[in-house]
Amino acid sequence: GLCSLGVQYLKRRRLREAVAVLERGMAVVRHNHPREKTPVEGHLLLRLGEVCRGRNRCEEALAMFMRARRAFQQSLGARDVMVATCGSRAAACLEELGRVEEASAKHEEAVRMLRMSGSESEKPLNEHEEAPTAEYKETSTAEELAG
Repeated sequence: GLCSLGVQYLKRRRLREAVAVLERGMAVVRHNHPREKTPVEGHLLLRLGEVCRGRNRCEEALAMFMRARRAFQQSLGARDVMVATCGSRAAACLEELGRVEEASAKHEEAVRMLRMSGSESEKPLNEHEEAPTAEYKETSTAEELAG
C-alpha cells in the first residue's frame, strides 16, 4: 500500500517522494472514510511525522504524532501499542524542542500505556519499523489505491 511505499522512501531518505506518497494516501483515506478515523490514517500520519522530524521540523512532527495518536485511539482503542508509539515519538520531539518536563510526562505515559496494552516488549515501535501485520495490516483496496 501507499504507507508501505512511503516507509520505503523514508528508509532511503528520499523525503520528498515519501511526502508525496503519504499525502496521496491521506487523500485516499479521507475520501473513503471522511467521518471516521482508521488505523491506516494513523500509520500515514505517523510516517508524515517522521518525515517532518527528519527535516528538523519538530513542531510539525509533534502535531502529526498527536494526530496519529488520536486516529489510533479512535480506531484501535486507547490501550493499543500504536497509541503508545505515537506518544513516545511525540516525547522525543518535545525533548528536541527543549520541553523536557512535557517530554518526560509523555514518555512515562507511553510506558504506562504499553504495560496496559499487554505488549510483551514494553517498548514502542522503532522508527521505520513495520507494525505487526496481523493486527495492523493496511486495509486499502485496489480501488482506494487507484483513487
